[in-house]
Amino acid sequence: MAFDSEKEQLDALKVWWKENGRVVVTGLVLGLGGVFGWTTWQNYTIRQAENASVMYEELVNWAAARNYDRVDELAGELLLEFPDSGYAPMTALIRAQSAVAQNKGDEAQGYLRWVMDNAEGDYLKLVANLRLARLAAEKQEFEEAIGLLDALESGPLSSMYEELRADIYVLQGQTEKAAEHYAQALGSERVSAASRSRIEMKSADLGLRPPSSASTD
Repeated sequence: MAFDSEKEQLDALKVWWKENGRVVVTGLVLGLGGVFGWTTWQNYTIRQAENASVMYEELVNWAAARNYDRVDELAGELLLEFPDSGYAPMTALIRAQSAVAQNKGDEAQGYLRWVMDNAEGDYLKLVANLRLARLAAEKQEFEEAIGLLDALESGPLSSMYEELRADIYVLQGQTEKAAEHYAQALGSERVSAASRSRIEMKSADLGLRPPSSASTD
C-alpha cells in the first residue's frame, strides 16, 4: 500500500521556501541582532544568513538526489549551527525523510516530533504530523495514526490527510469508510493532478467508481 508521496512533499517544501525564504533569512538576521555591536552584527549576520541559505539549498539538492549520507551530514551541521532559525524545522523534515529511506523509523519519529515542538508555521507542523501518522500506519498502529490525523486541521494538506485516512481504512478492511475518504480527498480544492490520478487508481482497485466531484476542480 503506497501512502502519500514524499516527492510531492519535498516539492511543496521547495515551493514554500521560494515563497518564504526571504522572511526566514530576515528572521535569522534579526534574531542575532542583540549579540553584537551594530557594524559587527551587520557583517556577521549577513554572512551567517548567506551561509545558512547556501547550506539549506545544498541539503535540498542532496535530498532530491537521495544521497542520504550527505543529507545526514549536512543536516546535522545545519541543525547544530542554526537550531533556532527558520531553517531548522525544514532541515529536520528532510532529515526525517532520510531516516525513513534508511529504514530508521524511530529516528525519523524523533525528528518529526522535534518539528512539531519547534516549527513556528502551521504548514511545517502539518507535514510533520502527516508523516508521523504514516509511520504509525506502516507499523499497523491504526488508532494512533487516525488520532494524529484528527489532531490538526489539515488545511492545505487536506487531500493528503484524507487519502491517508482512506488508506488506513483499506488496511483495516473498512471499504465503505475508505471510499468516503477517497471521495473527500478527490473533492479537495488542493488535490494535485498526480494525487488525483493516484487516488482514482486506489478507488478503482477497490471496485469503486470515482465520485462526480473528481471530474471538477
